[in-house]
Amino acid sequence: MKAFLSVLLLLSLSVNVGFLTGCSTFHDPVYGNPCRVSGTNASASAQRGDDGLPHLVRIAGLLGIPTAGKSPSDLAGDICYALDRSTPVPAAMDDRAFEEMASALGSSQEAAMRKYHRFVKELQDKRVIAVAPENRP
Repeated sequence: MKAFLSVLLLLSLSVNVGFLTGCSTFHDPVYGNPCRVSGTNASASAQRGDDGLPHLVRIAGLLGIPTAGKSPSDLAGDICYALDRSTPVPAAMDDRAFEEMASALGSSQEAAMRKYHRFVKELQDKRVIAVAPENRP
């Protein structure tokens, strides 16, 4: 019994070593050739010669990022940087304080404040990307 378990252990270790070293004898039957898992193969859009530059330029333009002379990877990095910066959402008033404030306002001001308060409450716990109007094409 010990000999059988030892053989199984050695077989398992050799298969794992084969997978880790990239041995095609173990890799190709499981993951295929070309590999369906690793990122070493070019994506379908890269194989077609599409680097996505027009789309990146359009997105960068909306965010106000200069695009002249930048590669697609540079633009993608700038876009990620711009989108990763957080825009703080104003804190919503609690309902009791809002009702006290609303009772002191006129009807048109109260309606506007209720819309604003509802909008701010909907934004809570969401990610906000703010695009300034002057940066739009």
